Amino acid sequence: MSTGNGATSRHPVLVVGAGPAGLTAALALRAAGLPAVVLDRRDQDTVRPGSRAAYLHGASLRELERLSPGLGQEIAGRGLMWSTKRSLWAGREIYARTCPPLHREGLPPFTSLPQVQTEDLMATACEKQGVEFHWGVEVTAARTAYGWWTPRAPSGRRST
Repeated sequence: MSTGNGATSRHPVLVVGAGPAGLTAALALRAAGLPAVVLDRRDQDTVRPGSRAAYLHGASLRELERLSPGLGQEIAGRGLMWSTKRSLWAGREIYARTCPPLHREGLPPFTSLPQVQTEDLMATACEKQGVEFHWGVEVTAARTAYGWWTPRAPSGRRST
């Protein structure tokens, strides 16, 4: 954006939510050289449920590795992987797939790690890349003026 005096400035991109999707968006913005600010309704020390998304596909691990070198490897290294995935229904196996052996340099086809731990690793990677976090900010609406989006908190005050 031009400031009128020939200089340019970059306004941060706001990301609403510090879950896996929001944290991935913030990492992607930083990888593209754009400033990012993450707003999350939770307080930073809120206890989060631990049994949400528990698996990360190999493609997701590779993308996280591309966005933040070392992150995909760290998540994979902390997670668990079985050589065969199995799905059971009513006591019967209805699906089984055996994964190929791992190569030393590669990432696994999937890993199992509680979402809370994955989010913590991703948030740390974001912080290392200069992503700014604002905790305890619930965005309930957004409006646009002059081509910019302005988030609104429940009280009607600006959230940043």
